[in-house]
Amino acid sequence: MAKRKQGPRLQQYPRVEGLLLAMSELFPPLSPPMSMSTIEQCVDRAFQRYGLKKSGKKRAIADSPEALVELCIDHLRTRSDPVISPYFISLCEVDILFELDAVSHEMQRHRMSIGVFYQYLLLELMRQR
Repeated sequence: MAKRKQGPRLQQYPRVEGLLLAMSELFPPLSPPMSMSTIEQCVDRAFQRYGLKKSGKKRAIADSPEALVELCIDHLRTRSDPVISPYFISLCEVDILFELDAVSHEMQRHRMSIGVFYQYLLLELMRQR
């Protein structure tokens, strides 16, 4: 008989019944609470760090609808096969292709970058304690 692979397991700590959320008792409030100015400073530092690449250079962020359109068009050009794509794209309605592929791709990148910002914010807040 073949041995079954074991997948990932949940960590064993108290959870809200029926959900995967940890019980709120595991996160006692800070005593004394963190001041609002400290929190604002952490947000500012996290936002500054989020705006940088790993190399330390400034990250290019679409700051207008036109810039977002350029990023989307760039995505369509660079991720596509140079031989098949021109033919395939010529058969499709441009606006439908743009809406279905490029816009959703850029919005997913945006959602992921927001997650990165929150990771930096968490690090900054932890450094304060």
